[in-house]
Amino acid sequence: MGNYATLDMLDKAYGSGAASSWLVPAIANLNTYTGSKNMNDDQTEKLATLIAQEYKDMKYSVMQLFFYRFKCGHFGKFYGKVDPMVIICALKDFADECEQKREEYQTEEYLNKVDDEDTFRKDVYRYWYNLCQELFSLVNPEDKDTLTSIDVAEIYTEDKCLELSLTKQQYELLTGTYKDLFSTLKKKYFSNIVKLLRYKLN
Repeated sequence: MGNYATLDMLDKAYGSGAASSWLVPAIANLNTYTGSKNMNDDQTEKLATLIAQEYKDMKYSVMQLFFYRFKCGHFGKFYGKVDPMVIICALKDFADECEQKREEYQTEEYLNKVDDEDTFRKDVYRYWYNLCQELFSLVNPEDKDTLTSIDVAEIYTEDKCLELSLTKQQYELLTGTYKDLFSTLKKKYFSNIVKLLRYKLN
C-alpha cells in the first residue's frame, strides 16, 4: 500500500520500454534460479513486454515481491519446466491475491474511520452536554431559557469542527454578556477535540 512507482511510471520517467527492460533480467534471473531451459531470449523479451503492458499499473515493489515469492515456491514446484505461460499464470494469481488484499485493507481502513468518527461524535455530544450544564448553572436565571435551546447543528469529523445553531439573541449573549465565560468553558471541554467553533444563526 506504499507510495511506490508503477511499471507505467517507469516508462514515463525513463522512456518507453524501461519497464520491460527491467523485467528482462528479472525473468532471466528467475529462469536461472529455477534451472529452466524452456525459455529463449526471444520468449523472455516478449514475456517482459507483455507483462509491462498488461500489468502497467502494478507497482515496481509489488512486482519484485512476485519474483521473490515465485522463488520461494508460493506458486508450486516446476522442476525446471518454467515457461512464459507458467510465469504469466502465476502472476495472474498473484495479482488477484493483491487485489483481494487491497480490498480487505481498504475495507478495514473504512471501518476504522467510521469507528473513529462515531467515537468522536459521542465524545463531542458528551462534552457539549457537560458544557451546557455548567454554562446554565453560571448564567443569570433570566437568560437560561434563551440559552437552553442552543444545539449542535453539525459535527465535522475530518477537521474536528463543531457548528452551533443559534438565534440572534443566543449569539449576542455568548459573544457579549457571556463571552469570557463561554470561551473559558469551551477551552475546558473542547481544547483537544474541536479546533474550530462555528456559528449558524437561525
